[in-house]
Amino acid sequence: MPETPIFRYLIGDYIDVGTTDTPDIRLMNVFETIDESPNAQTVDKHYTANKSTSTITTGYQTQFPITGDRYVDNAVTDFITKIAEEQMLGVQAAYYKVSLWRPIEGKQNTFYARKFTVEFAIDTLGGAGGEIATIEGNMNAQGDVIIGEFNTTTKTFTPADEAAPGDIGVLAVASAEGSTTGTTHIVVAPALAVGNSYKYQTASTVTLPTLNAVLTTGWMTWNGTADITATDGQQIVIAEVDADNKAKKAGIATVEAAA
Repeated sequence: MPETPIFRYLIGDYIDVGTTDTPDIRLMNVFETIDESPNAQTVDKHYTANKSTSTITTGYQTQFPITGDRYVDNAVTDFITKIAEEQMLGVQAAYYKVSLWRPIEGKQNTFYARKFTVEFAIDTLGGAGGEIATIEGNMNAQGDVIIGEFNTTTKTFTPADEAAPGDIGVLAVASAEGSTTGTTHIVVAPALAVGNSYKYQTASTVTLPTLNAVLTTGWMTWNGTADITATDGQQIVIAEVDADNKAKKAGIATVEAAA
């Protein structure tokens, strides 16, 4: 089976050209290259117990070489060009590298992302006759990267340690009288995903599990077709779980049991 390539357009580059009080996060959409050079910093150590030298990574000095075109009223190139033209020092901005092929489960338009604080070292404001004016240089990372998630609709970044769990998927659950007294027949949509299975609970009141909650203790296994023993008028929650019993979808219905 061939592997799926990651094309460059699946790496989103966003930068905040606003202020601390009024962020203005824009897509860097007129750049031909925005490369990433982690530039690992190392030190060589030769320990007494070893014959060979060990090279230890001690940190990173990350740079993002950029090459872009300049357009009238493009907020990103205007922002960076002004720094170069006016030879400004110490201007920093939040830069977000978004992996658009890595969606966050249970959250729409939200993807794995990394946040950097960068300063700018612009080497060239160029452009030959008859060509589009260009900008070239580096964005230099300041401090450590922050791992999190980025919503491409709201253009907001949330650090991983502050992110709320995603929403569990929705199952439409319907109950009808079963074939024997005290049983109910359950119909669920959409169809079960390959490799997944069902769990259920019944009680006077039930609640939906959270996304990726492990459903073992207190949950019964259901094959998706057999009638379930339940009390008429109570509630039943059906959950779809993966091979690790982690909840992926769920839904609730009021039980209709055969008398």
